[in-house]
Amino acid sequence: VWGGVTDLELTYWERLDLRRMMKRVIGGTPNKYPERYRHRTPLYNLERLKAPVLIIHGERDTNVSIEHAWRLERRLKQLDRPVTAWYFPEFNHYFPPQDNRKTVQRLTEWMKQQPTV
Repeated sequence: VWGGVTDLELTYWERLDLRRMMKRVIGGTPNKYPERYRHRTPLYNLERLKAPVLIIHGERDTNVSIEHAWRLERRLKQLDRPVTAWYFPEFNHYFPPQDNRKTVQRLTEWMKQQPTV
């Protein structure tokens, strides 16, 4: 997961600009429909996951806060699932093209080293 949303309720509270859309699509707020937000939140479906996970996240990301990555990493560790996290303190949601290419090369090598599930 590269800069991905892992907790939809957290997104609702962090992103004021997305609230209206989320209420329209989901049918209301996390306070009114917590089960709908939970159902759409990857953190609560990790028990079925078999594959190793690589988390890539810029620590200055304001689109999807670093908290999403931290929560995902914590939850995977709680479930004793294989997880690798690469955090980049200098980047936001978008990596500069040269750094993006290097990261894609690294993640490709990481994928090749993972056992088949």
